[in-house]
Amino acid sequence: MAKAITVYVVDIGPHMHMDIELVSEALRTCFLSKVVNRARDECALLYFGATGTSNAVHDEMSAEGPSGDYLHIVEEHSLKPPDQAYLRGLEPGKMPRGQGKSDFVDAVTVAADIINRALQARPELEKHNVSKEIVLISNFKERVKEEDVHEFVAALIESLKRPDVYLQTVSVDIDNQGSNDAGQDYNKEILDELVEEIRHKQISVQTPSELLGVFKCKEYSNTAYYAGPFTVGPDMNIRVKVAKKAKKEMLPATKLYSDRSRAPDATHEVSREHEYKDATDPDALVPPEERQKAYKYGKQFVPVSADDEAYLAYKPERGLHLLGFLPADDIPQHQFLKDPWVMVAEKGNEKSGVALAALVRALHNKKRVAVILFLPRVSEKTGGNPTVCAGTPVLGSEAGPDHLVLNHLPFAEDLRVAKFTPFDEKTEYLPSEEQLDAMSELVRSLDLCSEKKELLAADSTRNPTIHRFYNHAACQACGKEYPLPEPQEDVLVRETFLPNDQLAAGAKPLLESLPRLLPIKSREAGPALQAVKDEGEEEPQDARAAAFSLEGAAAPAASEVGTSDPVGDFTSMLKHDKLSTAFSSMPEAVETLVENSMGDRNYQKAASALKAMRAGAVQHSRSGSFNDTMKHLRALLESSQQHKNFWQLLMAQRITLISDDEAPGSGISAAEAAEFLEHPASHAQVDDEPAPMAMDAEAEDEFADMD
Repeated sequence: MAKAITVYVVDIGPHMHMDIELVSEALRTCFLSKVVNRARDECALLYFGATGTSNAVHDEMSAEGPSGDYLHIVEEHSLKPPDQAYLRGLEPGKMPRGQGKSDFVDAVTVAADIINRALQARPELEKHNVSKEIVLISNFKERVKEEDVHEFVAALIESLKRPDVYLQTVSVDIDNQGSNDAGQDYNKEILDELVEEIRHKQISVQTPSELLGVFKCKEYSNTAYYAGPFTVGPDMNIRVKVAKKAKKEMLPATKLYSDRSRAPDATHEVSREHEYKDATDPDALVPPEERQKAYKYGKQFVPVSADDEAYLAYKPERGLHLLGFLPADDIPQHQFLKDPWVMVAEKGNEKSGVALAALVRALHNKKRVAVILFLPRVSEKTGGNPTVCAGTPVLGSEAGPDHLVLNHLPFAEDLRVAKFTPFDEKTEYLPSEEQLDAMSELVRSLDLCSEKKELLAADSTRNPTIHRFYNHAACQACGKEYPLPEPQEDVLVRETFLPNDQLAAGAKPLLESLPRLLPIKSREAGPALQAVKDEGEEEPQDARAAAFSLEGAAAPAASEVGTSDPVGDFTSMLKHDKLSTAFSSMPEAVETLVENSMGDRNYQKAASALKAMRAGAVQHSRSGSFNDTMKHLRALLESSQQHKNFWQLLMAQRITLISDDEAPGSGISAAEAAEFLEHPASHAQVDDEPAPMAMDAEAEDEFADMD
């Protein structure tokens, strides 16, 4: 049984021809989303303003005699789950451009008739959990017929109220930007009369990106992640439900596919199996009962059995527990972690609703937030993962009741403390009055909250990357090779990721004057980039192009720093915010490179790795980690006579400790950093060619990482 039936009513009359391609792309994304994510939903596609006429209402009236009603309305697709036929009709350039009259009242009447016929044929669709919806897309420029229009609208309202149809109207207002003519004003009056007594939503789009983003790529139902008691003290429980408030939408998951099978019933899916072999006997497979999880501790692996995991698991009572209250200003917003949740009282539970509303209003009046322990799941095997949340009060409105928004709060281990030198220590770093005024004017001129509408509002700004994926997949599903436009030519990308043209034009004189007010001095490339150059790589010709590289953004992060490309692994891990692993595994990689080096073969690679680590330590306030690495390395080289030349290389390249001048809080003065390289051991006698290193059976093979 269908979970939703929707009739899309689209104006293709002469007044809509300029926006037909945008409407086509938006519908193509919508129908593909239905195919992928909601395969049981049924949709019908209705065109009005068409050149011809083909709909059941007109056909019935024509059978009784010549009729001039419900003309120029075409039922392109009947009510059924969308398939490739829907997508083919919406390919670029395929959507028809009609020459008929666009009467939206007649079109909605035909759409209501489609829904009512479906309900009569299939009574199970009348259940309350099956949504009935009509989506009307038009610019409403074609004046509707005025004869008996109010009586006609009253009858239409009854036909929509009876099955509880939800009407969503999308008013396309791109070309005239809000300046309506007499026909549009009259149509809007009729439309307001129509939606006054039914459930509805009215959307006005004024830019191409807003039109392309009318339909979300994926719709989510409000499924409760937690339903149960909210404990307030030992003697009070409030029945509540908790659901996601927001969550970052990712690209749809793709599966492995192979066309090698020629069987007619082949699924072409690729299954993957893992085999584990004994390192001492490559021909012997290790059965599952002989495999065990282990925690990597340095170069060792500490086994962790299932019994150990069960013993270490924390198994508290599942639920929500009030811990106390804090002033709202004491919890800065930048400390919120993960996705927010919304907590509402249980539906139909009047006592819980009153209790939660009283708490929300008290918090709002006192300007405080609730601190809540949230434990939605507890497993017998792995226990639970308790989190402490801040419950921010939100007063109710027509959109919803009083509720709390829960945001995860960090523990001490989650915080990252960055130390910076205060600007007021040096007067040359303080901005002048002229510079402050210029920046204030820049903020004012690029304000996204205009008088008409807020730009880039979250609820109306779609993700261009996801929309481009769905658009491409829809074309591929039809067997067509329609190339996507370049990112800089894509309407959605341009209006989302680039400055607004009107705002940029207004701020152009100010932007041109900023280089004079805020002069920028060029300097040599930093150590990290220099380390890459030392490896033989060329500097990118266009830094902006490199920063916008889709390949770089999609590249997976390394799990640890290896010896094949330590600089690349380290840089990748920093980009993916794996700082702890990066700074803990880099010293091990450097030490391995030096110890396993045949002569001075690996010295330059190890020195480049230290340069990259030093630059990253300065940038991410990890000077202590780098300084400890250098001290350990010096002690290691003092005890070994084979690799004294490596220390000479570090001296030549001036790779030394990070001082307080470079990173405040390092605890090393500039003099101490300079003296560090001049350690007496560095002047010891060094052979021209180090003696061959004795191979250790347990030493790491330097060629192990090579393909």
